[in-house]
Amino acid sequence: MAETTVVVTGATGMQGGGVVDHLLADKRKKYHVRGITRSVSSPKAQKLASRGVEVVEGDLEHKDTLVKAFRGADAAFILTDFTTAKTAEKEFQQGKNAIHAAKEAGVKFVVFSTLETMPKDVKATLPEIEPGYTVPHFESKARVQAYLENSGILQASLLTSAFFDNFLGGFKLQKQEMHSALLTTLARVPMRGML
Repeated sequence: MAETTVVVTGATGMQGGGVVDHLLADKRKKYHVRGITRSVSSPKAQKLASRGVEVVEGDLEHKDTLVKAFRGADAAFILTDFTTAKTAEKEFQQGKNAIHAAKEAGVKFVVFSTLETMPKDVKATLPEIEPGYTVPHFESKARVQAYLENSGILQASLLTSAFFDNFLGGFKLQKQEMHSALLTTLARVPMRGML
């Protein structure tokens, strides 16, 4: 039986890396894993390569690099990266680039990692952080998901929330009064939360 080639964006990150780990652990050995990274010479990329991952250079900001990386793949796991995009519009463009590249390269099935969108009644009560966006990283992913659903590509969406691993790396909780906590990201953006 021929191997199924699966391309994973964000392969050197936590979520993409988890997908890579799962595919490599498949006891049937039916997956050929191709991991996309911005730097194939990085230590994380080299570690993936040593585990049998075909590591290729690609950048969500540049569709042409993605077309090359997706060519010959059967499936793709796509995640966008708000932390590098820095704005909802740029993250939406990352998603569009990946979707167009997958379609152009003939990828048959796409899994997109997304978040829930804001209900309109809740959105109406919140201030805009960016023009047109109240929770940009949720809403930009929801736009990408809708775009993918209308692309004609067979697809599935993985609706995630916060991962516990996030608290081990980029997020830090700072205890506050009355059982509340201040959650700070690597970007030093405070987010209020309850313990």
